[in-house]
Amino acid sequence: MDEVKVSFRLKYVVLVVGLVLLVAGAIVYSKYVPNATILEVVAIAGAGVALLALIYSAMNHHQNTQIHLEMLRIRKIEQSVRIVEQFGAPEMAPYIRTCIELRKQVAGAEPRAIYDTIESKTQNHDAVVAVLNFFEALGIVVRMGGADERLLREYFSPVVHRYWNSLHEWIFKKRGELGSQDLFSELEFLVRRWSK
Repeated sequence: MDEVKVSFRLKYVVLVVGLVLLVAGAIVYSKYVPNATILEVVAIAGAGVALLALIYSAMNHHQNTQIHLEMLRIRKIEQSVRIVEQFGAPEMAPYIRTCIELRKQVAGAEPRAIYDTIESKTQNHDAVVAVLNFFEALGIVVRMGGADERLLREYFSPVVHRYWNSLHEWIFKKRGELGSQDLFSELEFLVRRWSK
């Protein structure tokens, strides 16, 4: 915001200096140009005012753009904080706890055993789907630039990778079952993007 304040002050300094130069120019022209008419002096002053108006307009546009970009940056940070809060919300806690237990159970297991463990209980399946759906939404937000990706990456990258590493075999099997390669594709997008 300091840049905006400096830009704001600079804008008025340029206007005042421009007006002083404009008046001085008109006086010099009328004094030193023989047979200068009032119409010529007014024309020169009018051109100067038009030029100052263009400069002022350009500086206003620049200042408004800077303000807009700063507000957008702040909104993206606020959105990122809301996303982090959603993941830590009480309604997510049982799903996350179940998924943590599942990840421990399936660590190093064969793909079929991973699938069977998740599908063996509705509670397991629902927990996995709820958490992965959260990451799907997160992937969409990141892809669309709707939040501060740096902040989200710092917070979620290790978690996203842990879930992907534990559950990708189940995801691949579900894609085959449902005939949809798009199932949890935004989660996969995050894993690839945040692996760089």
